[in-house]
Parts: sequence; C-alpha cells; structure tokens
Amino acid sequence: MSTFEQVRALIVDPERYSQQLLRTLLRSMRVEKVHHVKTPEDGLEIMRQLHVHVVFYDEIAGNIGLFLHRLRRDLRVVNITVPVLYICHDPRQAALRRVQSAGASAIIAKPVSLATIESKLRSLLLAPRAFVTTNSYIGSDRRAPKRDMPAYVTERRASQKGKSFVASPTDPRGR
Repeated sequence: MSTFEQVRALIVDPERYSQQLLRTLLRSMRVEKVHHVKTPEDGLEIMRQLHVHVVFYDEIAGNIGLFLHRLRRDLRVVNITVPVLYICHDPRQAALRRVQSAGASAIIAKPVSLATIESKLRSLLLAPRAFVTTNSYIGSDRRAPKRDMPAYVTERRASQKGKSFVASPTDPRGR
C-alpha cells in the first residue's frame, strides 16, 4: 500500500494543462482522490464539503493571501489546518516572504517535478509543522525546522573576550 493512497488533494488552478500535469504527478504517487477547481471561491466550497489533506494553489489563481485568510477563518471549512502548497512562476524573495507570511505551508517554483512534489508531500503530511494561531497569523509555523549540525561543529559553546561562538577545532575551512 502506498503512503498517499488515502490522501485527498485539491488543486486550485485556472489553467487546464497545469491541472492535468499536477493530477498526473499525484496519480503516479497513488493519490487517487484529486479534486480540481479553477477559482479560489470554488476551492473554498470544496473545502466546506470535504476533508482535504493538501491544497495545491497556483499563483495565477489569484491572491493567495485572501484565499488563506478566508480558508483559515471560515467556520464551515472542514479542515482549516490543511497544508497549502503554493506553486509560483517567479520565485523572487520578496514575493515568497509575502506568501509565507500569508500562511502558505510550502512553496514550489515551476516547472514542478515528481521528485519535488513527492518530497513536499512527504514533509507536509508525514512530518507536518506545528499549526500556529495568533491575533495576526493563522497557519503553519514559519520558523525553520531544527537541522543537524555538520560533523565538524561541536556542541560545546565557548566564549572568547565576551563573544559567543561554536568551538570547532576540526573545521575543514580553517575558521
């Protein structure tokens, strides 16, 4: 049995070709329950009726900030904590920060690949980030996940003339 057989996905994308491509990629990963709509409004309507596990939102569908605001605050939506994966054409830093601040769970730049989609799905569904609710933000925890330190960095902290640094006598870069 595949990891994703029971996953229900929603694609919000007005372009038929992009919808079909993403649907084909998802089906190759055994995601059989794929719904697709052209507008954010139709996406919200589906979300009010079905428990969706992941949303793929293409940037040409419209303002993701408005979509996420409505999704996270609509009491009729079945799963307000659903991960939203934003698919963009132009991954400029400022635009990506706005999308992340709006509450998108992950961002993928086009062209998409099977490996990228599978990697994002695994991280979103099998190791999800905490869901945060504050007065000004509702969405996935935006803080970077804790990473393993490289082998040459020791865990011991030391101080040199009042400055903290990570002691690494075996740093191959000679620092």
